[in-house]
Amino acid sequence: MPRRSVVRWSHLLFVAAFFGLLMAPGLAGHWWHGVQIAENRTLAPPPQRPRSWQQLLAWPKQADDYLADHFGGRLDMVVAFNRARYRLFGETPGEQAVFGQHGRLFLTSHDAIHPYSLIGFICGVDVADKQLDAAAADLDVFFRQAKSWATESYLMSVPTAPALYGEDLAPWLQSQCSATTMDRLLPRLQHGDLANHLLYPRAAMAEAKSRGQVIPLTNFHWQGVGAEAAAVAFAEGRLGLSPRMTLPTRVEVEPSDIGQMIAGIPTANAVRLPDYLAAGVQYCLGPACFPALGAAANVIADLSSLRSPQAGDKKLLILSDSFGTALVGWFAPYFGSVWHFSVSNLGRLSADQREAFRRQVFADYRPDVVLYVLHDGSIHYWPKLAAQNLWGP
Repeated sequence: MPRRSVVRWSHLLFVAAFFGLLMAPGLAGHWWHGVQIAENRTLAPPPQRPRSWQQLLAWPKQADDYLADHFGGRLDMVVAFNRARYRLFGETPGEQAVFGQHGRLFLTSHDAIHPYSLIGFICGVDVADKQLDAAAADLDVFFRQAKSWATESYLMSVPTAPALYGEDLAPWLQSQCSATTMDRLLPRLQHGDLANHLLYPRAAMAEAKSRGQVIPLTNFHWQGVGAEAAAVAFAEGRLGLSPRMTLPTRVEVEPSDIGQMIAGIPTANAVRLPDYLAAGVQYCLGPACFPALGAAANVIADLSSLRSPQAGDKKLLILSDSFGTALVGWFAPYFGSVWHFSVSNLGRLSADQREAFRRQVFADYRPDVVLYVLHDGSIHYWPKLAAQNLWGP
């Protein structure tokens, strides 16, 4: 073969290899999926075919962002890096979810932009008296509205891990969490009708710590023992009800509800849950539980129902933030029927859909008791949000 041909073919092979290496990550990302994890952010979407000069100029950046988020083996590398960092230094990938002491994982904030804002509020860091006064006033207004819809209305504020497991916080945080926001807020609520209809089950949950984790070790939300203790404190301690049945339980291993923030680090929890099949209880979770709500049920998303034939005819309605779901099953010994809805997405319903929702849950269902549930980190904003989403301005 002539020397010129050899040189030409070598150049062609070099160019092909060069472009092949450039294309390899993208092609591998298309065919090789490897580890599958849900990251705590939105990955870059595929670039679209440009239809204008502006879109054409933006296309290279969009393609680069897409390839950076989707090249083959990327998730495996993320997982390997997170695991190595945790095992070597005990660190998590970011500040939104961090390990304290004794293996407990804490959610520090609801968004990555304001790390430690959630723990800071729960612990009362830089929470001024005027903020507490405003929160107390908002709770009073909310409760008055709630009572106008159902006389037997109650409000439960759920203590979260910083309030229950202060000993597990990092030492530098422990010193700032001696008097929580709820400790300072409760004295402002000890008057009027609200005082007799407000439950903060911290003592009951603290006592239940001897029986297991009241907040699973790597969870933000409660599950199992903690939710059970709060349900008993409300049903028996506040309402004076007696259980009509003994609720059998089972132990299941569940993933952490904030594990996606620290992909690759082991976070599963063994939790004790109601055994509905053994108890003869009908439990339903999701939009299909309420076909009469139609498309609104899909918007609400977080909703569930329970029918407990042995518990009689008493009806409970739970309207909550994200802490309501885990509570539902533990009321099976006390209520024959439990309906639960998160109010977080009600603001996305049309006016007609919200009116139909209120009619179904209050007028048609006619609950004997209505329980509003929120966690201690949302006590300063949830009452206004819930009132707006439920009843409008």
